[in-house]
Amino acid sequence: MNKLILFFIFCLFSCIQVAKVHADACPTGFKRPSYKSRSFYCSAGVFVKDYYNGNKLIACKDMEVDHLIPLKVAHCAGLSEDALKRLANDPDNLRYTTMKTNRSKGAKSLDDFALTLSPHNREKVLRDGIKVMERYQIPTSRLVKRELAHLTQLRIQKRLIRKQIFSISQRATKRILQSTTRNAALSKPQAATVILAPLALTMIAWDLYDACRMLEDISELEEIANNALTDNNITGDDTRNKALDFSPKVIDKKSCGMTRSELVSKITGKDPKFEACVVARLNTNLIDPSECDGFEFATPNFEGEKLSGSSDIKVPTFD
Repeated sequence: MNKLILFFIFCLFSCIQVAKVHADACPTGFKRPSYKSRSFYCSAGVFVKDYYNGNKLIACKDMEVDHLIPLKVAHCAGLSEDALKRLANDPDNLRYTTMKTNRSKGAKSLDDFALTLSPHNREKVLRDGIKVMERYQIPTSRLVKRELAHLTQLRIQKRLIRKQIFSISQRATKRILQSTTRNAALSKPQAATVILAPLALTMIAWDLYDACRMLEDISELEEIANNALTDNNITGDDTRNKALDFSPKVIDKKSCGMTRSELVSKITGKDPKFEACVVARLNTNLIDPSECDGFEFATPNFEGEKLSGSSDIKVPTFD
């Protein structure tokens, strides 16, 4: 009997302690302080930015003023009546949004509501919310700060990826322009001579070299995409165990492993220094610049040939 009484007393004491904890967690007597309404911030016909939905424009008539840190949450955190009044009218704690969003947000905590938003909006809400909470000495959980740090790192990582892709794109564009310029150079008068053959072969070597670099850039882009897809910090899904094969199978390692001069030499059959001769010809418009010393080319002789009505025109060889 005594044991039963002691057990009953223990249970009663435990219930009182639990009730006390809940009472301490959110004191009674919450009174919502007054604050400026929609009409103070905008008028009919005016549009404002929806803070929680990517700054989408909404009509003033459809807008409501929301407290980033709900007043109920601040009250439960132990804010005094005066502090609560300041928080209710603090511009840093006021946000414009739709009635639907405002109603669904209600008195949710900062982290609970942030989870319903996109990563970009979530970071913004957490960052601004933590500043307000720290100013009013409202406790902030480690999980909230950890989530903010994670989202910030994610944004920086995505920005670096965009920079990498832009850099690779710039390199690819530059090579395309260079290739187009080289091809246009073949239409110059000097290209109508037998010099066309070694020039054309050199152009082919250069195009092959650029194609190799292009394939390497594509491979690099694929690797970046692969890293992004296999990083659960970016996608939100852990895909690290998925087999994603972006290996550059199309790259000819034998040819693409050569320098540009080596490719020119291989295709034209001339000394690697011949590339400097071709570059000089294209840049100076001279058939025989000093850089071409040592490289002999037969120039065709069209003297005495009939220009029309003749079937015995001699065709120069490229041997």
